[in-house]
Amino acid sequence: MKSDQTIIRKNLMEQLNFITNLLGIKDKNIIILDVLDAGTHKEIMAKLDYPALCQL
Repeated sequence: MKSDQTIIRKNLMEQLNFITNLLGIKDKNIIILDVLDAGTHKEIMAKLDYPALCQL
């Protein structure tokens, strides 16, 4: 039997997959660092695994 933590992690990964597909994120170089569930929305912390081309 799977633990509750495994089930929650699987559910979270399915949600992240849905969100990235919905947003059209196809870059496999984007690393998702953290996901915060604020109830009404989710905040995704991510970074590129290479330096960005544009400098602000």
